[in-house]
Amino acid sequence: MAKSKKGKVEDPNHINRLATGTKITGDISSDSCVRVDGEILGNLNCKSRLILGKEGCIEGDIQVVEAEVNGRVIGNVYVAELLILSNTSIINGDVRAERIVIEDGAQISGKIEIGKNSAPEATKKSKTKTEEEPDLVY
Repeated sequence: MAKSKKGKVEDPNHINRLATGTKITGDISSDSCVRVDGEILGNLNCKSRLILGKEGCIEGDIQVVEAEVNGRVIGNVYVAELLILSNTSIINGDVRAERIVIEDGAQISGKIEIGKNSAPEATKKSKTKTEEEPDLVY
């Protein structure tokens, strides 16, 4: 079983997997980990972790909490926390992430924005009521 960044063991029964040779056309939304070794023609929104295998390809925008990219992305990539780009990764689009690791050999054609304010709101963890700003009364 794989471990997530926070040390929790990911249950293999809660990992969505797209095998090599499989092609999906359309947008995908998931609350749990997604592994793509096939091809997605559409946007991917995942409230957990994306693993894009070496043979995997996504043609569309990606919005996730964490991502490890070994394959090819044609579209923008938005990561709320950590993005790992291996030496086999190819991204044709803009990248926004809180943190990023880029191995020698990774290819990016687009803008890169890194930092706490870079991640999109939809994938950031929601604030508790005590962390929210107080309501303004006029």
